[in-house]
Order: sequence, then structure tokens, then C-alpha cells
Amino acid sequence: MQNPSKARQYNTKDWLKWLVPVILSILVTIATYFHTWIEDVYSISIYPYIAQFLRQITGWLPFSIGDILYFILGGWLLIKVIKTIVAAFRRKITRHKTVRRTFRLARMLMWIYIVFNLVWGFNYHRKGLDHQLQLPTGSYSSSEVMHILDEVIVRLNENRLLISKDTILPIQSFKEMRSGAVESYRLAAQKFPFLKYSVTSAKASTYSSLAKYFGFTGYYNPFTGEAQLSTKIPEVMKPFILCHEIGHQVGYAKENEASFAGYLAASASNDPYFRYSVYLDLYSSLRSKLVYTKFAEKDTAVIEILSAYNQKLDTLIRFDRRKIREYFQRNQTAVSEQTSNVVMNMYEQYLKANNQSAGLKSYDDVVSLLIAYRRKFGRL
Repeated sequence: MQNPSKARQYNTKDWLKWLVPVILSILVTIATYFHTWIEDVYSISIYPYIAQFLRQITGWLPFSIGDILYFILGGWLLIKVIKTIVAAFRRKITRHKTVRRTFRLARMLMWIYIVFNLVWGFNYHRKGLDHQLQLPTGSYSSSEVMHILDEVIVRLNENRLLISKDTILPIQSFKEMRSGAVESYRLAAQKFPFLKYSVTSAKASTYSSLAKYFGFTGYYNPFTGEAQLSTKIPEVMKPFILCHEIGHQVGYAKENEASFAGYLAASASNDPYFRYSVYLDLYSSLRSKLVYTKFAEKDTAVIEILSAYNQKLDTLIRFDRRKIREYFQRNQTAVSEQTSNVVMNMYEQYLKANNQSAGLKSYDDVVSLLIAYRRKFGRL
């Protein structure tokens, strides 16, 4: 007969395994509704120390710790799936084991959810850049988008000629580009102190060769504090994408805010390559938003307008844009397209679950911040 004291001890221990993560998960979820507390206490006062601590641990290593951890996790999951399939064929899966494994998985997911929010995820619920800059956000018209497009085209033409007067663009090493991105944030922080970035942890992704098949150009690992850049993408895209990922490190979880932080940094750079890269990306976002606003205003002449804007671009810029399109088309096989669609759909659901209802379209929401910025300061 089982000792009653041991049974009570087991039950108490078993309950504690559940009680702690359940209570913490509830508290974390409740905390996400307190946007002012998250902005003023977590994002401004607590998160910077967490981020710097993680970057101190991982930044000195020449390789990505996060990529290795994801590889180990993927291998572990694969082994678990294979074992489950084998057990199913051998009819060794019982209802008791299934229930136990399901509850164990649920408990593990709760701990991931807790840690994710504590080390970074709360930033999805902060008030953000429009609050910090006191920007007059709100609805905007196609004419406002067109005004910014005109400004961006001027900046594009200017900076493209500063880089090179032919189709050959310079190639920077990852180390040079990383230094340029850090310097860009240093310069931007002189005007916007909340962009201060210290302790660098930016890495060339180990999965760069695979990333092109999944549609990723870079990502931020919240568990290791590392910014990752795919090194196989067109050179001209890299400076802004790296600034975007550092924007996540600085504490802007939403994609449009990370892009805007990247814009403030890259546009402040002394390197025309960084300025050109950010304006080239913004040009694409602005074109997308112009189509959206024109159709919302029932103006169907948008194709002619886009064509006219395209003609305002220097021929070298049109060449660069064509090379970018060709790169993505070249890597768009039937298999990669299906794989990319699956991954992007999963990422879309992730974004929506983290306070970005527009999903993947939230990247283009940087336009609303640009317009609000221009309303306040009169220019980009």
C-alpha cells in the first residue's frame, strides 16, 4: 500500500508544476492590457537591461547561438515525431500516455509564452514611436502619400549617384555593414535618444542559403537577443534590413515600428549606401499604400500614376529594382513557393497574435508613421 504522505507529496509537487506556469501566464496576459505601464516601466526602464544582458552573452561570438538553438529544437521535434509515428504503428500509444504528453506540451508552451513576453514580447503592447515622438497619426489621403513619394524619389536619385554612376554597386563585408548600422544608430540617437544602441549582437544568419526559399531576409531572436541578416539577398537590401532588425533589438517589436526606427537610423547615416537602401525599401511600401488609398478613393488611374513615378527614378535605380525582382523570381520554384506560403501563413498568424492585426501588411504600415512624421516636422 502506498504511503499517504508520499502520495500527498507527489500531488503537491504535481500541482505546483501546473500552478506556477498557469498563474504566471494569466498575469502576463493581464499585463499586456496595461500599455502605459509597459511603455513607461517595461520598455523604457526594464527591457534595455534585459536586451543588453542577452547581447553581452551572445554578441562576442562570431556565430549565431540562436540559429544553433533552433537547429537543436528542430532536431528534437523531428525525433519526437518519428518516435510517435513508430509507437503508433506498434500500437504502443495509450490514452494515458497521450494525455500525459499533451499536458506536458501545454506546460512547456506556457513557459515559452512567459519567457518570450518577459524578455521581449511585452514590447508588442507598448505605446511606441508615435507616442514617443508625439506624432499626429490618423487617416491620410493619397495626396499625402504622393508628397512623400516625391521626396523619397529625390533622395533616391541623389544617393544612388553618390554611390556609383554605373550599374555596379559596391559590396560591403558583413563586418563593415554591421559597423555602419551601429554608427547609424549612434548618429540617430543624438536627435532621438530612445534609439540608443549599445552592445552589438548582429550576426550573418547560418541559414542564409535556406532563407531565400522561405522568403526571409532577416529576423530577431528574442531568446538570445541576436539580430540575424540573410547574406544571400541583394546587397542593396542589406543595410536597411540590418537597421530594421536592430530596431527590434532597441525595443520595437511591431514590424512597422522596427522599420521606422530603421528609417530614422539609416537616413541619419553618413554613408549614402545606407540612405539609398532605406529609401529604396520605403519607395516600395509607398507604392503599395498609394494603390490602397487610390482604390479607397475610387480613383482607378493608379496604374498611370505608378508608371509616372517610375519614370521619375534614375535609370540606375530602375535597374537595381529589376535585379531585386529577378533575384526573388529566380529562387521561386514550385517547392519553395509552397514552403514560403506555409511559413508566411504561420508568420502572419504570429503577427496577428501579437497585436498586429494587419499581419504581413503591417510592414507597409510604416507609411502611416512617415506621414505623421512629415506632418509634424514638415519633411522627411
